[in-house]
Formats: sequence, structure tokens, C-alpha cells
Amino acid sequence: MIKELLSKDKADFYYNDVLINLNGSIDDYKYIVMDFKNILNNIFKIITSNDNIVFTGLFARINYISTKYNIDNKLNVNINELRKFANRIEHNQIKTVNEKQFLTSLKVITDTIHYFSNIEIPFEIKRHFEEKDNLLFISDTQQDMFTKNIIDIARCIITDISEINTDNKGNQYFWINCIGINDSNNFKVKVQDSKDYKGNSNNLIQYNDILWKNSVVNLIRITQKQEESNKIYYATKYDSLIVIEPDYLIDVTDIAECFGKFETNYLFYFFNKLLIDSPNQYLYAGKIINSLLDKIITDDLNKEYIENNFDEILREIIEDDLLLTSLFTEHIPKIKNEIKQIHLANLINAVTNFKQNNSKINVEPAFFSNIYGILGRLDAMLVNEENDTIDIFELKSGKPPENIDIWPNNKVQVACYNLLLQSTYGAKRKGNSQILYSKATINPLRNVESYIELDNKIMSIRNNIVKSLFELSVKDFSVIENIKSLQFSSNYYQDFVVDKGKCLKNKYNNLSEIENIYYQHQLSFIIKEMQTAKTGAFENEYSANDKGFSAFWESSYLEKTKQYNIIYDMTFLGASEEYNGSFEFCFNQQINHNFREKDIAILYPFNEECGENLKSQIIKGNIIYISEQKLVFSPKNTTIFKNKNVFEYKWAIEHDLYETNFWSQIRLLSNFINANQHFKDLILSAKTPTSIVKNIEKHSNLNQNQYDMLCKAIEAKDYFLLQGPPGTGKTSKMLMHIVKQLMLSNCTNIVILAYTNRAVEEICINIEKHDMQYLKISGKEKSINNIIEHNNSDYTCFRNNITNNRIFVSTIASFNTRVTLLKKLIKFDTVIIDEASQITEAQIIGILSFFNKFILIGDHNQLPPVILQNNNQTIVTNQLLKENNIIDLKQSLFERLFKTCSEKGYENAYGTLTTHYRMHKQIADLINDSYENKLKENNDSIIQNEVFSIFNHESNNPIEVMLSCSRTIFIESEYEKTSKINKNEAKRIIKIIKTIKSVFNEHFDNKTIGVITPWRAQIAEIKKNVESLTDNENISIDTVERFQGSEKDIIIVSLAVFAKEQLNQLQSLNINNTIDRKLIVTLSRAKQQVIILGYTPILIENKLYSKLIENIRNNSGYINAEKANQLFEES
Repeated sequence: MIKELLSKDKADFYYNDVLINLNGSIDDYKYIVMDFKNILNNIFKIITSNDNIVFTGLFARINYISTKYNIDNKLNVNINELRKFANRIEHNQIKTVNEKQFLTSLKVITDTIHYFSNIEIPFEIKRHFEEKDNLLFISDTQQDMFTKNIIDIARCIITDISEINTDNKGNQYFWINCIGINDSNNFKVKVQDSKDYKGNSNNLIQYNDILWKNSVVNLIRITQKQEESNKIYYATKYDSLIVIEPDYLIDVTDIAECFGKFETNYLFYFFNKLLIDSPNQYLYAGKIINSLLDKIITDDLNKEYIENNFDEILREIIEDDLLLTSLFTEHIPKIKNEIKQIHLANLINAVTNFKQNNSKINVEPAFFSNIYGILGRLDAMLVNEENDTIDIFELKSGKPPENIDIWPNNKVQVACYNLLLQSTYGAKRKGNSQILYSKATINPLRNVESYIELDNKIMSIRNNIVKSLFELSVKDFSVIENIKSLQFSSNYYQDFVVDKGKCLKNKYNNLSEIENIYYQHQLSFIIKEMQTAKTGAFENEYSANDKGFSAFWESSYLEKTKQYNIIYDMTFLGASEEYNGSFEFCFNQQINHNFREKDIAILYPFNEECGENLKSQIIKGNIIYISEQKLVFSPKNTTIFKNKNVFEYKWAIEHDLYETNFWSQIRLLSNFINANQHFKDLILSAKTPTSIVKNIEKHSNLNQNQYDMLCKAIEAKDYFLLQGPPGTGKTSKMLMHIVKQLMLSNCTNIVILAYTNRAVEEICINIEKHDMQYLKISGKEKSINNIIEHNNSDYTCFRNNITNNRIFVSTIASFNTRVTLLKKLIKFDTVIIDEASQITEAQIIGILSFFNKFILIGDHNQLPPVILQNNNQTIVTNQLLKENNIIDLKQSLFERLFKTCSEKGYENAYGTLTTHYRMHKQIADLINDSYENKLKENNDSIIQNEVFSIFNHESNNPIEVMLSCSRTIFIESEYEKTSKINKNEAKRIIKIIKTIKSVFNEHFDNKTIGVITPWRAQIAEIKKNVESLTDNENISIDTVERFQGSEKDIIIVSLAVFAKEQLNQLQSLNINNTIDRKLIVTLSRAKQQVIILGYTPILIENKLYSKLIENIRNNSGYINAEKANQLFEES
């Protein structure tokens, strides 16, 4: 028995979870077994949360813990059998579960809880199985692996790796011990170098240094062998491939760039990823040419039309990215002429020839492969259904090779596309794979042939990249040391490689010890976030999805439905009339989901079988509109929707992952390395922030506190931190005053950034109210969306509009992707970041290093940054960093510097707004102690001065009478043992809403009511009940995260808790555990009244909720369970 790897609270919670399933309506055992697997998953996430190891999947965690703690073998076998059994249910391979299978599952999950916690299994659970005999899984999952001579794909975990040995013929080899993920079979594989008939070696012996224990691998095409003792083993052969961590997909273009003219090296990947790219006119020209090809295909343009309308077509393309165009204005005439004289004919001829073959051309189709661990988006795919062929071509607008047919990186890119198509359509896919060199005067279309030697080199590069990324995430910086040790020579490397390599090497070598440690920790943090987003590697126990983005192919639609991450069974309706370039889909059934407008998403033909979504091209795009009945989707390319069979499919949509956001942060992080010493010292608290006294006129609409904060912000020479508690007008008022005052000063320009699109839109509205000119920057096309109209073909006005402008507004993510362009056009002076307390230090430190001064506006007592990895992974142990207040990497820079300034007495560099304008004092009093009781209400506010008379105390409606008793109400719920759902609370909320609607009458609108609950399941339950109400679209029902920055007259809160352990999920505590940031945001959304429903006996076990309930009780707003039952029964 292992001692308390699982706490009593957690054990009790999971036993309760089991009991909920036992006491509920057992319509189908299989859904309960799926829940048991979720419990199993959470248990192993908890146990491994302190281990600085990358885990991709539950089996990897189980195997690691089994070895680390020497788990009882019988239990270990049963745990894996439950895992496999539940997997088969989820993947629809098992349609029904009988009682014996269910009871076996029940015994295994409770035995697991008991084993890791030492907490006895409750009798209410035990009685179901303790007198049953032979409760063992009858494993029917044994596959015929050991009867096959050649295994196409063996997906397994490596448990041991031998040293390299040499046989009596001088051949090198080593052994790996493996466990099959799908069947848990143990087997050995002999990894050896093999040669083809030409004597070319596949060099698999290199994997002795690349593979590591507990890694997941795909072993492709291994052959069965037999030892002298008749024991079976497997061995690699010449055409074998090894793919490490195949769920971690690497973009094929990144792999291709590791293949240079003179040298191939996986380190080239990091040259490109760790450094900021500088745009040039050649890349700009290539972008225009690629867009021209897309337009020719998508709009079905013929040669005559193109030649007659060439200038207008190109003008439309050029204006699609105004920021980039502004940078290369002087090159546009030459680029246009070169396209017309050289490239255009090759583009038209290629497209015309393909169309003559009756091929349907799809532009930029995307594919994922969890076999080869790669992803990619092709330029064009041509499908000929008559000949059953799939041709592809990749456009390259640069200089074509002269002495060889195809550049090595181009060849590799297309070879990777071939692997993607093999993975999607099978190895028998027929068709040509070509490069179109649009600048070539001879033979512009050139065939690319794939061969196993090249595939092996591709996998070697990919696997080294993956290994290095995994090492970086656990603070193993070997790859950086490898970069430092490289000797760069123009005789051996291409010039651009030499330049990038030397630049990166010099940056690393010039860092002080603490700067180096700081950079490495922030780099590791971002990569760990990215890994968690991609594979769920470091997910916390409360995350429903333990697979990250790989759930797209690893999880069944049943799992995704439970997590609200899919909408399936949609019908294609056709092109949208309202939204240009978009398409409409209707829902054939009501599915609860978490999709929102503007979400990036993936669309595909729906198939119930798990992994089948990888058997067709992936359609990427954005959700433009979504309602209860339909959604409108804007795809990156529209050509696939021209096929008639799109009406025949059922469609599904899932969330996409925008990996570029992570890499933008990483590239900008390198800017910190190159920053001036003064900036680095400020960030690392080695220097005191300074100010310059200025004569600032006091505005009549500012009180003394606000004026003081304005003066501090303007006078600060280095930085200023403005804390804005809820409703204090930090954005609507103070940000605008700061901007206006900076405009009056000698500030060259001001960049205003925020974390969310919603905040950016609010900032833009406020700027317009103050009649100030600004440019809004987007990360995508049409990047300057409010630029002044220009005349004819004079593109210099674009640049003038940007360089003459003084205010720029953007989201953090968009600015990250456009900062290098903007930096070439304007001289950065001051940056203001709103919502700064919701942004991690790693996300903005690179941005700040561009500017002379930064102003951060936020409130660290409200919602913190959203991170994916579990909290144990972000805690800093390095003493040098801790001495500089860097104690937790998930903490915002705003919070860290605010604490530093407070402790060191840097009064000039920080301050807090103290007047709030939203909440009535009675509501504000609930949160005021979190602000040292310094919050004051605005005495001129109507809300503060009026008597609370919304509801009639003498009404015949008992609920209205209850609502009239106080502005702060707590309604005690009865115990309801259902996980994350309280049906009684949901029903009571409907009655409260009906009462409010009847009182407000025609004044009821979308600003009246907001319903906040921490659980998606409870949101769905409340929405189900709200559907019966008229004007239900005016009622916002969501989590507190979605309410940040908004306000309602009345906030209703459904806590839906029944167990102490749920409080950990309910709260977001500060470092000292003295402030619940989610609770502050929840309460402070209300202007007139806040109504809370919750189970008191559990809530009062938490000191913050206990204090809240006591405060409400003192305001005569507490409704006990007995009284609540009476009130709601009478109404």
C-alpha cells in the first residue's frame, strides 16, 4: 500500500463521484464506465503533477507511476484493463456493457482510489461487488500482433533502452523494450542499421541517443523474428521508420527548412523559431504570387480575364495586407512587372492544364498525420475522380535551381506532403507530386519522387526537433548549448544560416547569469504551455481534456461531447448571403457546446469512428456567427464547398489550435536578450524606476486620486502600474486621460494593447468618443482596418497614414505577429497594456523591450492569466529568481512588479484607483477588504443615493418579496449529489428570472440579468430551462471568465457544489490564499443586486465563502434552506 499519494479530500470526492453514478439513473452502464476512466485519469494526473516529465496520455502516466512506486502487479493489470475497456467503449467498439463488466470496472476504480489514499471504500459502494466472484476483465482486446510477420504500425511506450552492441558481423544494434498502448503486450524490438541494394544505410542506430524511456513511439514496418530459445521479438528493416511522440505534430515547412543547400541540421529549426524574422521584399513578392494563384483557382479566372484585369486583381491582393504593403511600397512597381512578365504565364498554364484533365482543384487543403507526427497545408490538391488520382503541387516563386532539378528543402516539403497523403488516403494513393517554379523559363513544373532514404532523414530531423522541445519544456537546455558550440562558416552553411546562427549564439553568450536563467525559465514555460495545448502533457487534474489538441483524433465524439468541444450532425445549407465568403450549417440536434463567435475552428465530414476525421482534408477557418439553430463558418479556402457532395455529408466542427501564438511569444522573448541593460535591470528589479516632475493641468472630471494617478503615469520615465479595482473606470476613464495627456506631451507615439478582442473594441469606442485618430492592427489580412482611403495606385499614402499616426491599438496576439513590420515603419515610444494582470510575464516581456516606457493597467485581485499546465509546474525553485520576486511563472508581470514596488517603496511607479462607479455600496462592501477597505463609492451616482425599491416588499409573489429584502442575497440550496449540476438551483433561477422580468417589464433588456456558474454542465442545465422564456437571448449565462469586463443590473450565481474538493475548482486564490479572484469578479459584475445560490455546509468550510455568507446574513439577505423551500414552492 502506498502512503497518501491521494489526499483524503480527493479520495472522498472521487468516492462521491462513484456514488453519484451508482445512485443515478443507470440507463446504460457504458457511460458510467467512461466516467470511471475520467476519475482514473484525474488520479494519475494528481500523482504525477510534481514530476517534471512530459506525459502524453493516460497510459504513459500509469506506466511511469507503476515503475516509480512498484504498484501491485494485479492492480496495475486491472487499471490498464479498465483503461482499455473504457477506450473501446468510447471508440464505439463496444456497444453494450453487462453487469459483470460494470461491477468489475466499479471494483477496479475504487480499489485504485483506496490503494493511493489508504481511505477505505465506503460500504455503499463496496456492497455492490464484495460478494461477487470472478470479477475480472475477460480481455478480448488481445490483437493478432504476434501472429503477423510484419507489423505496419506498432504504437507503444518504451520501457527500456539497451546500450549499442555489435554482432559477429560487425553490425551495430540495440534493444528497446516496449508495451503496446492498445493491448498492453510487452515485446522487444531490435533496432539496427540496414542497407538497401545500393549500400545506403537507414542509420537507425542514431536512435539510441534520441529515444528516451516512457516516450510514446510509432514503430513503422517492423518484422517478426525468433530467438534460438523460440522467443519472438521484432526487428527493424531498411524501410522501417521510427516516429517519436507522434501526437506532437510538427509543421512540414519547418522540417523542410532544416534541409539546406550544403548541410542538413535540426538546429536550423531553432534558428528560425527562436529569433525574430525580418520581412523582406522577396517574401512579400512571394506572398502576392501565392495569393494570385489562389485567386485564379478560387474565382475560376481564365487567361483573357486575367490579362485584361491584371492591375485590378493585383491591387485587390496588395491591399489585402496594408501594413506589409506599406513597408514595401517602393518595390511594388517592380514586383508587378516581374509577375506580369515572368510568373503569370506559368501560373495560368499550370492551372489551365490541370483543369483540362477534369481535376477538381482545392486550394490550401490541410492535413494532419498521427502516424508520422506531422501536419501541413498544401498550395493545391487536384482530385480526379475518373482516374482515381490525387495530384499536388507546391508553388515556389523564388529563383529555381540550375545545377539540380529541385532545391533540397523544396523536395523535402513535397516528400512530407506525400507522407501526409499516405496517412490520409492510404499507401496506394496515385498521382503526381510536383513543384511549380513560377520564375522558371524552362520546365516550371517538376516532379518530386519520394523514397525511403529521404523519409528516414525527414523522420530523423523531426524526431530530433521533438526531443529538443520536450527537453526544453523540462528545463534541459542542451539544444541551446549545442547552438553555442556550433562553428559557423560560409563555406559550410548558407549565408542566412550563418547570420541567424551567429546572432543567436552571440545573444546567448552575452547574458549575465540571472538574465540567462530568467530567459531559460520563461522559454521553458511557454514551450510547456504549447506542449500542454498540443498533447495535454502537463494538464491539471481539473481539465476535462487530457489530450490537448491531439484529442481531435485521439478522443471519440462521445468524449468530446461530454467536454462540450464538438458540434456534430450538422447539415450544409450553402453560401451565406449575409457574410461574404462564408457558409451556413444547421444543427440537426441540440448539442451543448462551448463555441463562440470569432473562434478559430476545424470543419470536417463527420464520422462516428474515432480517428476517421484524419481520413479527409481538414478545413480551417473561423466561426462568424452562431445561434441555437445554426452557425456560419468562414473557411481559409472556399474551393471544397464547390463540390456537389458537400450537401450529402453530415458535418462536425471542433476547436483549432493556433500554434503561431506560442512561437510569436518565443521569438519576441529573444528580444529581451537583445534589450538594453537598463531595461533588463528594471525587469529584474536591479534598478529603481525613475520619474520626471511635470506640470499637468488638473481636469474637472477627475477627483484627487485620479489626478494623482494620471500625474504618476505621465511623469514615470520607465514604467507605471495602475491598479483598477472593479468599476473604477480604469479603461473608460483613466486610460483615455493618460492617452490624451501623452498626446499633449512630446510622446512620439502610443501603442495600446489588450488581451481580448472585446477589450480592444471597447478601447476603440472610447478613443472615437474623444475624437482621437488611431489605427487598429490585426494579426491577419486587412491589418489596418480603418486606414484612410487612397487614390489610384499611389501606395505611399498607406505608409504616410501609418507613419503620421500616433495611436495604435491591437490585441497582444495580433501585435506579436505584426510588431516587426510596425517597428520598421515607426519609432516605438510608449506602450499601454490594458488587462495586464491577465497576461503572463512571458507573453509580454518581449513586447515591452521595444519601448522606452510602459504603462500596465490591471488588477491582480481579479482574474489571473489563463494557463494550461498544472500549478506545480510553474513554481520557481531557482534562488536567484526568487530573490527578485520571481516565484511563480504563471503570475503576471503586473502583479510581480506591483508587489516589488510596494515592498521597496517605489511610490512613483505604482498606484490604485479608489473610486468605483458600478456597484452599490452594499455590494462593494463584500469585496472591499481585498482592497484594504480603500474603495469608495461615487457619491454622485444615482445608484448610491436611491432607496432599493426595484422589488415590492408587499407583493403577492413570495419571490419578489424575498428579492426586496436586500441587495445581497444568499439562498441556501439543499444537498444534491450530482457532479457539477444542481437541478434545483437551475429551477429556482428560472423562477427568479421570471419574477425579475415581470417587474422590469418593457425595461428588461440584455443589461438586466447575468447568470454566472463555474460549471459547463450547470450552464447547459440552466439554458435548458431558460429556453421556455421569451426574450431569453437577453439573458447571459456563462462562466465568470466570460463576464470579465462586463456589468449587469442583477447578477445571479449558481455555485452547484456538494463536496469540499469542488471548492478548489471554484476558486482562483492569490499566492497568499487571502483573496479569491473569481469571487471578486463574480460579485463585482452587479450594479444593483447580487443573488447567490449554494449549499451552505460545504461553502462555510472555506473561510472566504464563510465570511461572504456571514456578511450577507448581517445584511438580512440570508435565506435558509427551509425558508427557501417554502418560498419557491409557494411561487
